[in-house]
Amino acid sequence: MIKWPGSRGRMVKWRSPWGKWASYAIYGSYAFIGWNLIPIVIYNYRKKTYEEEYSQGLRSKRHEDLNATETYFAFFNWRLENVPKFKADFKNWTIEELPIDAEPCKYLHEIPESEQIQIDNKKREDTLKDLRKNLEKVPFKPVPVPGDRVFIPANTLFE
Repeated sequence: MIKWPGSRGRMVKWRSPWGKWASYAIYGSYAFIGWNLIPIVIYNYRKKTYEEEYSQGLRSKRHEDLNATETYFAFFNWRLENVPKFKADFKNWTIEELPIDAEPCKYLHEIPESEQIQIDNKKREDTLKDLRKNLEKVPFKPVPVPGDRVFIPANTLFE
């Protein structure tokens, strides 16, 4: 029988101290590059979803036409019109809060109970519709399970 030299199939370790530190440097650089790619991947995913929303008509500007603040808000899927705006006067050192164009959001406990029930039922109906759309109707096919039939010979003795 042939005996192969070395350890086949295992990772080759560098046994010298220089090789050990070289492997630390190599795998550390892999980890560093991978760790810094995470936000880039998230940014590209959010940019793609923003462009899809723009093509559906939910957004008014393309992603390339946004300024820095709008891009920041789009990354976190926030709406800029819901954020309070301030006007700073640097001559008098005063800050004035501008009124928000959008109507303020009502908290759930501020809505009347009949409306709460309607909102809850609407959400439930929407989720049920989505579930019904996603269900795949397949005809039933019984799968034979090993051991579902037991054959007992005629000369078996039960004790």
